[in-house]
Amino acid sequence: MFVSQVIFESELGNEEKLKAIMEKKLEGAKAAPGVIQAECWKLHKASAAGYALVTRWESQEQFRSWLVASHKGVTHGTQHKDGEKAAITKMAYQFEVIDQE
Repeated sequence: MFVSQVIFESELGNEEKLKAIMEKKLEGAKAAPGVIQAECWKLHKASAAGYALVTRWESQEQFRSWLVASHKGVTHGTQHKDGEKAAITKMAYQFEVIDQE
């Protein structure tokens, strides 16, 4: 099993935009082949809005295939319907589950 955690943060004023982005990412991850579980976690910070997308996959290869497909056509920065770009920082962590017998 393979686990991915990606943390997205932005200014407090961008929380609704960030939440909408995360809902879309979560929906896409849940529909991906090979995904076992997908969750979105809210970070509690006084200085920033933050969410983590945590996914569990049958294999790293299935995760990578979804990652490539889900990022096609994506440009740097995040454009929104109102034309504004939200500055979002992203930190990614990837884990391989270790059998503990």
